[in-house]
Amino acid sequence: LGPVELKIFLCLRSPAPTLASIVQLFAARAGQQPYAEPAGAAAYYRARLTTLAQFAQRLPGRYVYFDAELWQRAPETLLAWLARWLGLATPLSAEYQLFPLTGKPGAGDSSPRISSGRIDCTARRVAEGFLPADLLAEAEEAYASCRACLIRHAAQVCLGD
Repeated sequence: LGPVELKIFLCLRSPAPTLASIVQLFAARAGQQPYAEPAGAAAYYRARLTTLAQFAQRLPGRYVYFDAELWQRAPETLLAWLARWLGLATPLSAEYQLFPLTGKPGAGDSSPRISSGRIDCTARRVAEGFLPADLLAEAEEAYASCRACLIRHAAQVCLGD
């Protein structure tokens, strides 16, 4: 076998729904979970953003970037863009196959939304006041900084505009 060409795509999801998802995911697990509280989830989120920004700086031009909200806001646009970038002969579909572990706790996304077999375009609402204002502001600042870094170093960008 010859060398394999890797295709890397990165996307970021805005802080409020991401933090709500992290807290919900870890709160459902047994025992003390540091990410089941907003402060722990926010620290985890900021650390992940730092790692992504470091990756982007080490490998400029080796990945493409899109805003994760495009999955809900404009899935057809995003899927067509990804198919072109990947050089696929067959278009990508908003429907996907379910596997035995789809939606199961401990195997990735365990929310009921993932089990539909189709991209769910409804926006997830985050309860007002769920996050303390200072934690949300710190997370939004880290998100904006990381997003700018990822866009700056990406080979291609899809923002759905």
